[in-house]
Amino acid sequence: METHFSFTAAAGLSAPREKLVADLKTLVGDLEHLLKAAANELGQKAAADLRALHGRAANLLARAESEAGDCLRAADEVIRSRPYQSIGAAFAVGLLIGVLAGRK
Repeated sequence: METHFSFTAAAGLSAPREKLVADLKTLVGDLEHLLKAAANELGQKAAADLRALHGRAANLLARAESEAGDCLRAADEVIRSRPYQSIGAAFAVGLLIGVLAGRK
């Protein structure tokens, strides 16, 4: 609800009021534009951060695969050099797991 005072029109104050309203509308429009630009920039920054995170994750995965391959090769060498001990160790571990799983 808008209130009009007669003394503002008599004193010639309606023109400054109109200018103030127009300036406020311009200010609101500029603020909306600034918020949209900031959101776009933040979106671009977030995308860049995600790309950097993806690159780091890919590097970690490659290192993990390399280390897992090294461990598998070492395990293969141990098993091939000592097959009977490896079978005995596997049997013992399986027996231990079976006993622990059978307990209530």
